[in-house]
Amino acid sequence: MHISRLRIEGFRGIRTADIRFTRNAGIIGPNGCGKSAIVDALSLVLGRTRMVRTLTEHDFTGSDPTPTCRIKIIATVTGFSSANPDEHRQWFREDRAVSKWVDNHGGEHSSPGAGLELCVNIAFCARFDRDELETVSQRYFHDDDDVIDPFDGDDVVRSVPARLINEIGYFVLPARRDWDAVASFNSDLFRRTVSNAAGIPAEEIIRQRDALRSPTHKIEESPKLKDLVNSLNERLARLAPRCPKFQLRVGAGDSEAILQSLLPHYALDTGHSLPAGRHGAGLVSLQSILLLLEVGASRKAKGKPFMLALEEPELHLAPGVAGRLVSEAKGTADQVICTTHSPEVAKVFQATEVRVVGNENGNLAATAFLQNELTPRASSDERKLFGQNRSRVLGATGIEFDWRRYSTWTRAPSRRAVRATSWAV
Repeated sequence: MHISRLRIEGFRGIRTADIRFTRNAGIIGPNGCGKSAIVDALSLVLGRTRMVRTLTEHDFTGSDPTPTCRIKIIATVTGFSSANPDEHRQWFREDRAVSKWVDNHGGEHSSPGAGLELCVNIAFCARFDRDELETVSQRYFHDDDDVIDPFDGDDVVRSVPARLINEIGYFVLPARRDWDAVASFNSDLFRRTVSNAAGIPAEEIIRQRDALRSPTHKIEESPKLKDLVNSLNERLARLAPRCPKFQLRVGAGDSEAILQSLLPHYALDTGHSLPAGRHGAGLVSLQSILLLLEVGASRKAKGKPFMLALEEPELHLAPGVAGRLVSEAKGTADQVICTTHSPEVAKVFQATEVRVVGNENGNLAATAFLQNELTPRASSDERKLFGQNRSRVLGATGIEFDWRRYSTWTRAPSRRAVRATSWAV
């Protein structure tokens, strides 16, 4: 499965946006144009419950939402195994989505046809309750483009079951890493990875639990604590009928406490072991991406979908390493959507897969770096612009630039390739 279209209204700095995706998409553009908001919007509409964070007034465009203000995000998901909705009853039936089909350009149709793919529209809508001072949201099947407010009543829209959201298999690596949770059982990602791979090592966890409950050297038996412990036990014996004994143990002594306390360590050449957080952000970031690739490989082996959104993977990694990891992700996932400022990462995507983002007064546009594949008649300048020199050109378009000028020459590269090359590179 993959995302073919994303529409956004009233979310942060995006008043409106309508983005068409290819199977993979590299998203570039200047700081503040809305790249991170695109990834967060995808996470709101397709992310599992634990991934959907609490929204505040600042998530509404303008940061001061009135009772009628709405955040609205609609994702069009396609890539079903067949174009027949009867073969996908968990998605398409009376209490679920309305059957639609999408063409190669992202246009939707109400009836099947040659070359059309079955698709489903999933929407996320949020409003700010000024009385309760909290944001209320709904995730539902979006039927059509008629103006429908999902908060008008109980039967206005059909909610999307969490099971179907999990089936889509959308995962994300945000730029804001949670260092302490990575590669530990505090992380939903790590637990999911372990469960998909082989299962929790229960016997080893129980063995660690038992060792902590009955340690070989008991801290409360230390000579330095002897008088204090004896005094406590004597008082307990007089006041409590069952004569409980005071003890000191590491942790709560149950299996969940063991899982929560396990943290990743890495051994150095000297033999010393240090927690992952002490090694620096690069190692932890690398570890996060590798975990996601393990999740993807496991899901694909089971015939399950896997979509991956990466937000600036080069943030804590060398651009060359990040580029190789993104390339590996493209070989694993059904779809990779990646925001980046690095030409080394952006060049991993084909010229037709790259989307250059611009934002004028909240109206976000994502223009294809190259609209269509180059034909055999393409000039050498065009081949240099979109092929050989793509990394340098993408590096130039990833900073502040004249958006109108860029949009103009990308529509007709054959006539402006030489001028565009000299300008951008």
